Amino acid sequence: MTAISAQQAAAQGKQWAELRSAGGWLGWLEFDPVTAVNRVLVAAATTQPLAPCVVTPTGFSARSRVHEYGGGSWCLFAHGLIIVNEADQALYRVDLSNGLAAVSAPERLFHRQGCRYGDLVWDAIHQRVLAVEEDHSGPASEPVNRLVALSLTTQQTQQIPLLSQPLAVPQRQLLAEGWDFYSSPALAEDGCALAWLCWNHPHQPWRSTTLQLAELDAAGQLQSLVTAANPVQAEVSLCQPGFLANGELWVVSDQPAGMLSPGQQEADSYWNLYRYLSESSLAPVFQLAAEFATAQWQLGLRHWVAGAAGVVASFFQQGQAGIGWLNPQSGMFERLSPNDSAAARYHGLCWNAQSGRYYALQERWDSASQLVSWDLSLQSGRDSALCHAGLDVGVMPAVITRPQPCVMACVATPELAEQALFGWYYPPTAEYSDAHQPALIIQLHGGPTSMADSSFDPQKQFWCDRGFGLLTLNYRGSSGFGRRYRQRLAGQWGVLDVDDVLVACQYALAQGWALPGRILVRGNSAGGYTVLRVLSDSRAAAAGIGGGASLYGISDLALLNEHTHKFESDYLSWLIGDPETAAEYYRQRSPIFQLDDFQLPVIFFQGRRDRVVPPQQTRQLFDALQGRAVTTEYVLFDEEGHGFRQAQNRTVVLQREFAFYDQLLAASSV
Repeated sequence: MTAISAQQAAAQGKQWAELRSAGGWLGWLEFDPVTAVNRVLVAAATTQPLAPCVVTPTGFSARSRVHEYGGGSWCLFAHGLIIVNEADQALYRVDLSNGLAAVSAPERLFHRQGCRYGDLVWDAIHQRVLAVEEDHSGPASEPVNRLVALSLTTQQTQQIPLLSQPLAVPQRQLLAEGWDFYSSPALAEDGCALAWLCWNHPHQPWRSTTLQLAELDAAGQLQSLVTAANPVQAEVSLCQPGFLANGELWVVSDQPAGMLSPGQQEADSYWNLYRYLSESSLAPVFQLAAEFATAQWQLGLRHWVAGAAGVVASFFQQGQAGIGWLNPQSGMFERLSPNDSAAARYHGLCWNAQSGRYYALQERWDSASQLVSWDLSLQSGRDSALCHAGLDVGVMPAVITRPQPCVMACVATPELAEQALFGWYYPPTAEYSDAHQPALIIQLHGGPTSMADSSFDPQKQFWCDRGFGLLTLNYRGSSGFGRRYRQRLAGQWGVLDVDDVLVACQYALAQGWALPGRILVRGNSAGGYTVLRVLSDSRAAAAGIGGGASLYGISDLALLNEHTHKFESDYLSWLIGDPETAAEYYRQRSPIFQLDDFQLPVIFFQGRRDRVVPPQQTRQLFDALQGRAVTTEYVLFDEEGHGFRQAQNRTVVLQREFAFYDQLLAASSV
């Protein structure tokens, strides 16, 4: 069997996102690590098979910078699309009036100095685009967020460099301001109502958001604004509002049981679908102990959609993906995906009236992303794959490792009862060459309020092809397992997640997945922080850990809190405590100040342009460990930020990390 190479693993990681539908079109984003840009692909919805065309020129990347993490970077309408250009954060228009055979070059439509745009939504009635605006131009200590509309019907003109003709400048209309954050504008089909989410410091959207609703007059002006849900900014997370064709407003919410009517049971703490009744009153559409949303780290997320045959919604249940249909005849929620499906995640749900089909992007454990659809008028419940993200079959491994769900028991404490801990185990596809002694990598996701699913990743396959088992751990605090699980890290980051890694080590040793000293831990961003906390924990070596890798991981919490961006500016107060009254916690849980216990080897990977974890923070820890004769390496990428996007740099990460582990494991077997 030929193992997938580092170059192949890095270059094969194409990702699809932000599926949209309008008129006769379907479109989505494709990130290609070879070019490190987000291309926009568009296809005619009624053509079988789909024949997507790239409608953005070489080098043009659709990417928003709102909240630093972006999302909702484009929208589609019957005759074209509007895109946020990564380079200048301006809005560009691409004309599709003459079909895909004569796509126009992007024309700059609107640019406001110092402003970023995201969560784009097309308003067909008023011929305008709705967007979240983030203004960095003012004197305020942090940017100002607003909800705005940009009308395409105007008589103003602006001369754009490199264009021979002046362009019409959209009239900018302020819709809402005053809250710290805005997201998720949703329009009623008749254009007469608009809903959106907003929240204030110190919250994040997975902790507390407020749903607002307004009527729109014929000119698109807001009228009769009401707070539809959570007016007191309680600990309730609402997300992904949307309207049905009959004008009903639905939203996903994780309202606790005490805030709902009697008789609502276990599913109260899960993100479920609710129907808006009247001001500040919601009723559950149905209840299931499953999550019909993911943490809103990015804008533009869509996990449910209304169409002619009813509502289709995707979900996670104990980390496993599913999708279902709310049958309007029976009123029952019926699964569309079989229980043994290879699906790992569904996202970007949409409906196209011309084709009469529902669509979703599907991640799978056994292949790359694919676009799937359902025709529910046939009531077959079977999905139809329409096209796949480009994977070079010639370099695909002969055996793709199948992830196995695993559930571990956390250790009970006086504060917390025993609780399940979730993960995915990827068995090795080959024996490790060092005397065939089993070795395991525990991989930790970022966030920390994110999650690890079972989707195919060539970089995971890289490790399995070299004889490593891989355990992706959804430590307590991960999303996808209900609000109570998600909230466990409140005040406990750097404590419970470390305990969970040690529990996973104990479980792995009992399963025979590794021998003592042959467990390695790796993680990025928040996951990288947990790696550093684990490696500086005096219990780590006894738990079987031999070393690890930190990809742009946090080492100094107080420094992070001082320099972080607006979206996460109060996040550490929730994860750790108030930076003034809990200053000692910040110091105790910062790896840079735990050098006496930091004895295990570590390799660091860092981007010079990282604004979340500045490179000097990582370099400081590396220098300190070197001075203490701890085995360590440091790799800096000049052109990368917080997250590595370029294939050549991803290749270097895999090569250097494998060589580092190989050296450690060889030494441990002597």
